[in-house]
Amino acid sequence: MRNIRGLLLALALIAAGCRPPVAAPTPTIDARGAGADAVVVAYQLILQHSVDPTDPAAIAAAGVKGLRSALLESGVTPPDITAPAFGADAGQDAVMLRETIQAALDRYSSKLSPRQADDAAISAMAESVGDCHTTYFTPRQFQQQLAWIQGSVEFGGIGAVLRKVKPGDPLVIWRVFDGSPAERAGLRGGDVIQAVDGQDVSSLSIQTVVDLIRGPAGQPVRLTIRPVGQKEVRTVTIVRAEIQPPSVEYRLLPNRVGYVQLSSFPENAADQFRRALDALDREGARAWIIDVRDNGGGVLDAVTRVLSMFLPRDILLFYLYDASGKRTDYRADGSQRPHIPPVVVLTNDGTGSGGEIFAAALQENGIARVVGTRTAGCVGTGQLFSLPGGAGLQVGVARLLTGKGRVLNQLGVAPDVTVDMSVQDLVAGRDPQLARAVQLLETGA
Repeated sequence: MRNIRGLLLALALIAAGCRPPVAAPTPTIDARGAGADAVVVAYQLILQHSVDPTDPAAIAAAGVKGLRSALLESGVTPPDITAPAFGADAGQDAVMLRETIQAALDRYSSKLSPRQADDAAISAMAESVGDCHTTYFTPRQFQQQLAWIQGSVEFGGIGAVLRKVKPGDPLVIWRVFDGSPAERAGLRGGDVIQAVDGQDVSSLSIQTVVDLIRGPAGQPVRLTIRPVGQKEVRTVTIVRAEIQPPSVEYRLLPNRVGYVQLSSFPENAADQFRRALDALDREGARAWIIDVRDNGGGVLDAVTRVLSMFLPRDILLFYLYDASGKRTDYRADGSQRPHIPPVVVLTNDGTGSGGEIFAAALQENGIARVVGTRTAGCVGTGQLFSLPGGAGLQVGVARLLTGKGRVLNQLGVAPDVTVDMSVQDLVAGRDPQLARAVQLLETGA
C-alpha cells in the first residue's frame, strides 16, 4: 500500500498498517456476479471510475508486472511469463490478463496461490494509476478500513504510536494512549524499542514491528526498551488488550491553552470534537491548538461538520470535480460556535487528505495559523468498492480544491511557521512543533 507519510512515519501499534486517506463518503458496491474474477473486476473499476484518464493497456501490463514480481519474491528466477500484446480493446485486455495469471498459476502452483496472485496483480494495477487515493486492500485490510471509517476500529495491541524519521533511525514511541497496557507498563514518549520477544527490530520497518507487537488480546508481548533520557535498557512484558484508537483526544496545557489531537475523520469525529471543545471551554481555555499531524483523512461529511464549527453558514469550504466535470460544493452547515479563540493548527508530512483540507480551510479563512511542516499533498476523494473474495479497491474518483480555489494535491499545505521534528527530538521526548505553537499563541510571534 502507498505510504503518504514521506520521511516522517507514524503508525499506531494497534493499527493494521498505513492507510491511504479517504476523503469522501465511501459506499461499497457488490462484487459483479457470483463467479466474477477479482482481477477483472478491479481492472474494470479502475478504468470506469478513475478521475484521471487511464490507459487500459498500461493498467493490464502493470498487473502482469505485479505477478512477475510476486513470483520473483517466491523464488522463481526468472519467471516464465509471456506478457500479452495489450491493445486498445479493454475487454480483450481483461481476458488476456486473466489468462496470463491462470497460466502462471498452472505452472507455479507450488510457489504462488490464487490469493497471492490476485493481491500482486491488483496492487500493481492500483499503484500504476499514480493516484494516492487508488489502492488495493486485502480482505483483512478491507474490513479494517471499513471499521476505521465507521470509527469502530479495535485490535489487540498495547496502545501506543511509533515514529521513525527515516530508515535506520531508532524506532521511538511517540504517544501512549490513556489507560492502555503501554501506559500501565510505564512506557512513554521518547522510549526507544530495541527488540520484540527477543528479536532485534532496529533495522525493521514500522509495519514489521507493528506486526510483531500486535496479537490476540490477553497474550503477552516482551519489549526491550531504552527509556527516554537513559542509557540502560530494560525489558517489560505487556499483556495485549482490545484497544480502540481514539480519533479525538484533548487536554488543557499550562496558561489555559487547550490542546486537541484530531487523529482522523471517521463518521463520528464531529461529535467527539465538539465534546472536546466544550470540555476545554468549561476548563477556561483561552486558545486552541488543533493537532492534525499524521491525520490521514476520513469521510468528507465529517470534515465538513468539524469545519462548520469554525465558519459561518454557507461559507464555501471546498469543492469537487468528478471525471465528467460535475462540480459539488461543500459549505458550512450553520453550526459555528459562538466564540472562536485564537487557533493554531499543527501539521506534518503525514497530514493527508482530510487533515490537509481542514488545515487549508482554517488557514485561508484567517481562523488559524499553521505550524509544523508541509503536508503530504495527497488530496482528492476515493470511493471504496468490494471485490470477489472479500478484498476491496479504493479508486480516486474526484479532484478537490479549497474554497478559495487552491489545488492541494501533490502540493500540500505550506505552514505559516515551519518547525521540523528531528530524531533527536523524538528520542528526547521533545515536541518542538507543539512548543512553537504555544509560543505563537502566547506572544503572537
